[in-house]
Amino acid sequence: MRNMKKTLILLISLSICFNVNAKEPNFNDSLNENIKKYDWKLKSTTAKKLGKYPTELYTLEKDGYILKCLTIFSDGFADTSCNLP
Repeated sequence: MRNMKKTLILLISLSICFNVNAKEPNFNDSLNENIKKYDWKLKSTTAKKLGKYPTELYTLEKDGYILKCLTIFSDGFADTSCNLP
């Protein structure tokens, strides 16, 4: 029983250490690449206006991480940036 407790404590400690040192998933500023190349999953989208420009906020998830991508549409082009909160 005593060895079982020690083993359990060791396993929990190692689990915490590995989670703390876990590497953040790869991503970039391309919404399509984040989904297709880096396997992020789309969780939700929200459309709003930022000043006079229409915007879309995409929330993606992967391995317990959340990635927010904001696309701003202005004067015939779109600009997207993605960041981990």
